[in-house]
Amino acid sequence: MENDENTAWFKEAPNKTKAAQLFKESGYDGRPVVILQPTNFAVFNTADQLLAQWLKEIGVNAQLAASDWGGVVTRRAVREPPEKGGWNIFVTSASGASFGNPITLVGHAANGEKGWFGWPSNELHEQLRDKWAKAEPQNRLAVAKEIQKNAWDFVPHAYMGLYLQPSAWRANVKGVIGMPELIPFWNIEKT
Repeated sequence: MENDENTAWFKEAPNKTKAAQLFKESGYDGRPVVILQPTNFAVFNTADQLLAQWLKEIGVNAQLAASDWGGVVTRRAVREPPEKGGWNIFVTSASGASFGNPITLVGHAANGEKGWFGWPSNELHEQLRDKWAKAEPQNRLAVAKEIQKNAWDFVPHAYMGLYLQPSAWRANVKGVIGMPELIPFWNIEKT
């Protein structure tokens, strides 16, 4: 479902001046922006540190809330403001196969309190997800473009990047089946 709909702004990134301007236009008043930081999860820990630094560079009072992953999982369920135990940002990941399908990844939902953490709400987004699910396979890319156009206008989440998980095995192992999300441990033989 990959497409370029409504991504011209993204191709110009990073534009720190524009980012600072958008924060100001949104009414940002300097209060802390709390980022949940799992220090025992290397990929997220590093991403959180980078994100906090980037936000600080544009004048945002970014604060890392360090804990282990269990603490992040517990705190991200809190719907209170940060000063009452809530949060503003948390980093997570999903597989490319999940992101490519607008109905299987819970993070794609925009159904408010019934949805993913952060609880985005956008009626058009939900209508388009339903439209995609009902569309014939050959028509789904056109609907995906509508979804992406709308999603980048209300921004339920932001992408920080892509990473590939390396895999290695000894030369005397055969039968490894390449898959996008996991390495299955069947069909493998030692020669």
